[in-house]
Amino acid sequence: MVSAMLLTAGLAAGALAAPATNVPGHRKAGFTVPQVRAVGHVRHGPTQMAKTLLKFGKTVPDELTATIKAWKISRREEMMKRSQGSAITTPEQYDTEYLTPVQIGTPAQTLNLDFDSGSSDLWVFSSETERSDVAGQATYNPDSSSTSKELSGASWDISYGDGSSSSGNVFTDVVSVGGVSFDSQAVETAKNVSTSFTSDANNDGLLGLAFSTLNTVTPTAQKTFFDNIKGSLDSSLWTVDLKSDKPGTYNFGFIDDTLHTGDIAYTDVDSSQGFWMFTADSYSVGGSSSGNSTTGTGSSTGSGSSRASASASSAAPSATSGSGAGPGGFGPGSGSSSGNTGSGRGGQQSGGSGSGSGADSDSSSDSLLDLLTGLFGRSPEPKSRASGSSSAAATTLTGIADTGTTLALLPQSVCEEYYAQVSGASYSSSIGGYVFSCDATTPSFSYTVGDVTIAIPGDYINYSPVDSSGSKCYGGIQPDSDIGFSIFGDVALKAAFVVFKDDGNTPQIGFAAKTL
Repeated sequence: MVSAMLLTAGLAAGALAAPATNVPGHRKAGFTVPQVRAVGHVRHGPTQMAKTLLKFGKTVPDELTATIKAWKISRREEMMKRSQGSAITTPEQYDTEYLTPVQIGTPAQTLNLDFDSGSSDLWVFSSETERSDVAGQATYNPDSSSTSKELSGASWDISYGDGSSSSGNVFTDVVSVGGVSFDSQAVETAKNVSTSFTSDANNDGLLGLAFSTLNTVTPTAQKTFFDNIKGSLDSSLWTVDLKSDKPGTYNFGFIDDTLHTGDIAYTDVDSSQGFWMFTADSYSVGGSSSGNSTTGTGSSTGSGSSRASASASSAAPSATSGSGAGPGGFGPGSGSSSGNTGSGRGGQQSGGSGSGSGADSDSSSDSLLDLLTGLFGRSPEPKSRASGSSSAAATTLTGIADTGTTLALLPQSVCEEYYAQVSGASYSSSIGGYVFSCDATTPSFSYTVGDVTIAIPGDYINYSPVDSSGSKCYGGIQPDSDIGFSIFGDVALKAAFVVFKDDGNTPQIGFAAKTL
């Protein structure tokens, strides 16, 4: 600004120093200023009248002043209700998680957070985090923000389904995502974090987008960022367009129709457990479908089958009861076991020793365990399987849409059906999931909501190598045995354009085919 003023002054001085003269062959200088209509300007007669009176030194009547003030207030409220925001989200290796920049405080401190529709706490690494637990993460310092306020007596303590955890104190501060801000958002500052978070150097915390009933702040639960801003948005919704191995987008308050093709199919959400739980009408493996819907099955590769073969079934975890954790170590409950004693992520609980004999007995490697860190997601531990969830005979799929979970975790029978179509696939209790040759052909898997079918490409399901040899790969679809419900994680969600809507009526989730 200063340099611009000096330049203007210099030009003006030069003009005075060189009076205009009629130089032969030189035309007198002149310029044109185009008129541009003010975008967003709203005409208001009383305001223009007041400006005219003031311009000519007259007094504006009190009645006119009151009218203008009331109009400005209503205009401000209207503008607040016309708000939108858009933020780029970038995947980590193998799309294990997607990180989105969030600005916190005044002046703004930028942290990269994992947006998690399976939890409801906004927590961050902070100046209060034990130094030994910080390994490259950006930290939020409330003392450096002029707008931070400590929430006296408040604390939080969250344990996720994958065995990770964090806890600490609570402040309120300005939080901005993609240009949309809330002035007094609860920001939970971590004092303690589990080793899995410490080892994730790029992840500075989580921003929960489930329903506020899951928030863990005590003695008074706090609202999520979305619940705080939804009344000021153009539309009370947010959308996610996750992409494979490249940045995607979170949008708040609007639907960008360039990100999807065809109609968006909406279905009601059961929010009673705090999650975005819905039911897919049918599913299909490759070209074969199972379910009540008569709509198409979307693009597919490979041959399909309506039921798993006996060999695939024998490789799956048996139904014997145990006290252990299934894939990912999601909390307590009936454990599935098959021959060997297995453990969930982080070794939180060990599986019961069952009598099945068909399980792969390969031992897991350190590189696999490193790879699986954060893989299964961070939904708060479920208490029980939701009513209406898929069983061996079911044709629908009931589960939660969870951006904080990497894999698609589906009923055992569905997994058996899928991996029957993958040559050499078997269930490894030591690795905690289905594995197969990395050279194997993996068919697509489709799920249908209303009139829209979402096809998960086969290469999404050939998720990643299990070790450095690159010979065996881990499946992107795994059993939901001990979780309590199925989970449509990133493997399923990045195949679709997804709308999360909560406008005061029954919440809904919408699915549409992605723009290629």
